[in-house]
Amino acid sequence: MDEIETTDGAVIETGATDTGTDTTSASDAPVDSDAAALAAFDAGVAELTTAPASDEGSAPVTTAADVAAAAAAAKTDDATAHAPPAAGGAPLAVDHAKKDGDAAKPAEPAKDPAKGEAQPDPETDAAVTELGLKGKAETRFREMASTIKTQAQELEPLRAAAERGEQWEKMVLETRATPEQFGQSLGYLAYINSGDPGKMGQAFDFLLGELQALGKNIGREVPGLVDPVADHQDLAQAVQFGEMTRAAALELAQRRVAEQRMRETQSATEQKSRQQAEHDKGMQDVAALSERLKATDPAFGEKLKVLAPVLDSIRQSVPPSQWVAKIEDVYQRIQVAAPVAAAPPAPAARPPVGSMPLRATGTTTPMQRTLKGANEMDAFEMGLQSIGR
Repeated sequence: MDEIETTDGAVIETGATDTGTDTTSASDAPVDSDAAALAAFDAGVAELTTAPASDEGSAPVTTAADVAAAAAAAKTDDATAHAPPAAGGAPLAVDHAKKDGDAAKPAEPAKDPAKGEAQPDPETDAAVTELGLKGKAETRFREMASTIKTQAQELEPLRAAAERGEQWEKMVLETRATPEQFGQSLGYLAYINSGDPGKMGQAFDFLLGELQALGKNIGREVPGLVDPVADHQDLAQAVQFGEMTRAAALELAQRRVAEQRMRETQSATEQKSRQQAEHDKGMQDVAALSERLKATDPAFGEKLKVLAPVLDSIRQSVPPSQWVAKIEDVYQRIQVAAPVAAAPPAPAARPPVGSMPLRATGTTTPMQRTLKGANEMDAFEMGLQSIGR
C-alpha cells in the first residue's frame, strides 16, 4: 500500500499499482514532462476519489491530464488553433511561445485627444499595410511618419515669418536709403514714441535738420531755415531793386533747383550704365583670355590655382578696362613645375620562335630543312631574319 498526502494534509492509503504491464498504446502521442506529470497527478486523484455518476445531459468533466495531453498533441504556431476546451467549456488558448509567469497584456486603452494623446493615423496605417511592415520596422516607420508631420506643422509658421521678412526687406530696399539713413530714421521714431521730453526734443531737432536739407533740395522756402532766393544772387538783387516780386523769384528758384536735380539724376544714370557696360566688357575679355591660355599653356590648371586667390583683389583695385592686362601680367610671372610627359608605349614584343609552330603539310619546307642541325642561337637569328623580310 502507498500513502498519498492530499492538499488538506490527510494521508490516504492506496493499493499498489501494477507496473509490470505496459498499458501505453503505440498510437498515443508523446507528451512532454509537464504533461506527464499532470497525467500522473490526475491518475492519483482518480484512484483516491470516487466521482458520482453524472446525470444524463450533463457535460463530461475534462481533467487537467486531458487538457495537457491535448495541448501537447496540438502544438502549433497559432495559439488559438485546435485548442482543447477548458473545463468550463470555453476555448482554451495555448501560447507555447509564452513563458511561465508572463502576465497577459491588457488591452491598449483608447487614445484620448483631450489629453493630447496621439490619434490613429489612417494614412500611416494604409502605408504600413501596403508595405507589409511589422514589428520594429513598423514602429520605426510610424515614428518617422509622425516626426515628418510634426516638422511640417512646425515649418508653417517659419515659412510665414520668412515671407514677412522678405516683404520687409523689399520695402526697405525700395526706399533706397543708406544704412545710416535707415538707422537714423528708426532712432527718430523711437525718440518721438518714447514719451521722454529730452529724447522728444532731440527728435525735433533732427526733424528740423531734415526739413532744412529737404527744402534746399527742392527749392522750397522754410521761414527762418531755408531761403531759396538767397542761393541765387541775381534773383536776390532783382527782388531787392523791385524788378521782381519775391513770389516770382521763389518760383524761378524752385524751377532752377528742379532742373539741377534732373540733370544730376540723368548724369548718375548714364554713369551707372557706362560702369555696367565696362564691367560686362571686362568680364568678356577675361573669359577670352582664359580660353586662350588654356589652349596654349599645358600648365594652365596649375597656374590658375595660384592665380585664383588674387583675382578678386585685381577686380576691386583695377578698372575693368585693365583687368586683362593685369591678370595676364600676373599669370606670366607664375612659375610651376612642367608636367611630366607620359612615356611612349613600348613596342609590342615579337613572339618567340617556339610560339610560332610550323604548319605540317606532309612535306618538309625549306625553313624546316634549314633549322635541322642548327643550334638555338642560329635558329633565333634565322627567325628574326624571316620575320623581318
